[in-house]
Amino acid sequence: AVFACFAGGVCLRALRWSVLIDSSPKAYRAFWEATSLGLAANQIYPFRAGEVIRILAIKRFLQIPLGSAATSAVVDRLGDVGLLGISAAMLTFGYVHLPHAEIVREVLAVAGGAAVLAILILGRTSGRNALRSLIRWSARRSIGLQERMENFYDDSLATLKGILRPGRSAAFAAVTLGVFFVDCAAFLSAANAFGWDLPWLAMVTLWLFLGVGTSLPSAPAY
Repeated sequence: AVFACFAGGVCLRALRWSVLIDSSPKAYRAFWEATSLGLAANQIYPFRAGEVIRILAIKRFLQIPLGSAATSAVVDRLGDVGLLGISAAMLTFGYVHLPHAEIVREVLAVAGGAAVLAILILGRTSGRNALRSLIRWSARRSIGLQERMENFYDDSLATLKGILRPGRSAAFAAVTLGVFFVDCAAFLSAANAFGWDLPWLAMVTLWLFLGVGTSLPSAPAY
């Protein structure tokens, strides 16, 4: 059961990534292979190198621009980041019996609001300014490099506009929730295999701490 849940999680992650670009059955195989390569590489190489490998893999498998591959991969990972925030909120409100739970809820609400506001501000101003600076820097190096940077930017914008379509965004959110429940089911199955009778909040807690730990560039397999 544990193996089936983990395998299902890999399949759902490939499906989630595919709905951002191409949800056809033929393309799904390429996304599954790229996702598997990325997960395997993260177990071997440090600094989350598997993220770069899966971007290069899907670019080669589907013959899509690098900007599209990179943008879709970043958005795909943002789905996991969003789930981490939801899980943290669930735990904060779930462990109401713990000391200082009310203070923790207030801090979480303020921090979450500040993070959303910072993303909106930086995404609209600093991100564009940084990209313009990068394009100007590349222009001083060579015309070819400038053209590649501009093409990367155009491909990224086109991909992002497609991702923000209501139908595609809804499908992405639905599959992301599926990933969350399958992962929690895997942890619950593992606990049952050891004879541990743990509440569902314990599974969410484990998912949260493992998610935060594996999101950080660090040693292989952590």
